[in-house]
Amino acid sequence: MKRSPAEFASLVRLLDDESEPVRSAVAKRLLDYEDELPDFISQLDPLPATDIFALMNRLIREAKCETLVDHWEDALTETEPLRRLEEALGLLSDYLDRSRLRSGRLQQELDDLANEIRPLATTALALVDILFTQGRFTGNRIDYYAPENSSLLSVVQGGEGNPISLSCLLILLGRRLGYQIGGCNYPGHFLALIPRGESPVLVDCFNGGQLVTAEDLIDSTVNESTDLRETLLREASPEAILLRVLRNLERAFHQSNDEAERAVFEDLIERMLISGTV
Repeated sequence: MKRSPAEFASLVRLLDDESEPVRSAVAKRLLDYEDELPDFISQLDPLPATDIFALMNRLIREAKCETLVDHWEDALTETEPLRRLEEALGLLSDYLDRSRLRSGRLQQELDDLANEIRPLATTALALVDILFTQGRFTGNRIDYYAPENSSLLSVVQGGEGNPISLSCLLILLGRRLGYQIGGCNYPGHFLALIPRGESPVLVDCFNGGQLVTAEDLIDSTVNESTDLRETLLREASPEAILLRVLRNLERAFHQSNDEAERAVFEDLIERMLISGTV
């Protein structure tokens, strides 16, 4: 949708309209300007009062939270599983990076990275080596629970992430390169899974792409759980992966005492659980 300084100025003037529906509609329209707010604000003459700026920020945030929920539910209707995963992770990246929702930036970054490494990534294990064994992407041990570790866009751009975001990077690049790679919902430490008959290879992307088997992770003298063995051999659904990402974010914002942001992800978690998609 076309954006203009004149329209932006008109929207700002309507921010404190007495009608709540008008304010809500204005805030949603201002989301289209989010990537370039400083530029459009600098063209206002005169500049709005401080209280108008505060109102703008609050209404835009409320509109963005509402729009995130709407887009999230749309993303989960995608029929292709990994497309669902990528669409939802892209929304989270845009939200966390304060960019326009559904900007397409994550998709473009993944496309560019896949094209760059395609000549060398001749197998799924070669892809693991390029990404993790050689150290291009590593686990963020210093600030493990930082919210940006759950933004796949930040991971691609910065090279550090948590176990689940690094595994998702491998999964989605594998999709582009024609390799079947899934996720393993191992308790406490998410892994990637490369199918290989009845003995899939599990990849610890957080720890340099270390390769492990189910037997490596089950100490029969301590735990003979059939459920755990089945978990290790079964690919996690996109919904199970996303629920775990959301829980990481809820925990991250709880630890930083940001209750407003924590509530956003608590709401998404509740919606997924109530919907029965997990």
